Amino acid sequence: MHAIGNYIVNHSNKKVLYVTSNEFVEDYTGIASIEKGISSMNYAKNFKDKYKNVDVLIIDDIQFLGSANATQQEFTNTFNSLYSNSKQIIICSDRSVDDLKMFADRLKTRFNWGLKAIISVPDFDLKVKIIKNKIKTADLAIDLSDEIIDFMASNCGSDVRNLEGMITRLAAYSSIWGIQILSLENAMEALDEYVNGMGQYTENSIGKIINVVSEYFKLTPDDLKGKKRSKNIANARMIAMYLCRVLTDETYPRIGLEFGGRDHSTVIHGYDKINDDMKSNGELEKMISELKQKMSE
Repeated sequence: MHAIGNYIVNHSNKKVLYVTSNEFVEDYTGIASIEKGISSMNYAKNFKDKYKNVDVLIIDDIQFLGSANATQQEFTNTFNSLYSNSKQIIICSDRSVDDLKMFADRLKTRFNWGLKAIISVPDFDLKVKIIKNKIKTADLAIDLSDEIIDFMASNCGSDVRNLEGMITRLAAYSSIWGIQILSLENAMEALDEYVNGMGQYTENSIGKIINVVSEYFKLTPDDLKGKKRSKNIANARMIAMYLCRVLTDETYPRIGLEFGGRDHSTVIHGYDKINDDMKSNGELEKMISELKQKMSE
């Protein structure tokens, strides 16, 4: 979302506003204005000026707007005002429009007016480009060979933040040990925890979760990835999907892909069901805690 906003700013004279859904709620309810010492009589005008006098409105994590009915209505008004004046609205969500169950139909209809695009996990070549660009833009005093960069791209997982952590680690390692040109062996030593199970990604990878859950329920990974729908397998599969969502940064589509190419809506259903059942099922909550503990072993 930031990249889109920066591109528009750098290639046009349009006024761009980026906010999260939480910031939108705070602005609408006056929380942000009151904290800044602005009287309640003026915050409504400030809200209108902020959101309706822009060329491009970008709102991140729109799914969190679902539980606020009054704010939904105000967002509808804002949407209509911008749309009628030929302005642009860009929204981002971790689920599809059809899966925004708590949204009013009028909003979901408006969301479907626009162009929908799925942001997929970066492939190897894109990871390589990201690494090179981040080193360049951060002006880091390290010189990484293509061999090291390929190693990083192959072992970072699907989360770009792991790439940032790797680059920071290599820069610190180079500075501490006074090594201007790192060898592949140096890089492998510095990044050991990212590759051999100590880092966030490898601890909580989808593959590891599938293995731990299948072993816990005396099943096989193929059972969770396959088409079998017996009660014990289906329940274990939903628990695994739930853990993938809460223990990793992977998207619903990516999780579904790892579970035999299932649709993202299946993953959302599994997550929602386990999340709801835990509120009234102490045994299930205990089971989830035990699995989380096994994930950290």
